[in-house]
Amino acid sequence: REIVARFHDEAAAAEAEAEFERVFAKGAVPEDLPVFEVSGVPTLPEALVACRLCASKSEARRKIGEGAVDVDRARCTDDKRALEAGEKHLLRVGRRYAWLVAKGRAAQ
Repeated sequence: REIVARFHDEAAAAEAEAEFERVFAKGAVPEDLPVFEVSGVPTLPEALVACRLCASKSEARRKIGEGAVDVDRARCTDDKRALEAGEKHLLRVGRRYAWLVAKGRAAQ
């Protein structure tokens, strides 16, 4: 809080502290997350790369295997999982979040 106040002002510091408490202490989702749209039905590693949460599919598979990945607030350890088309998914890797919208046709 002190560092933010030094470079901005006290109001910005109080707001940053409240957001930190809300997200990290209470487990809430950050408010201003990026939204990524992909066509088709991506696998989880493809989705993590598309959302820039991982640099490569290999890194994504490693993170999934480590248990560092959540999909829609639930831990996911299946690196072959396909994300449902037409839905908005909340992805998390470590402390980084993003929304993914898969625009495609679901498998029939």
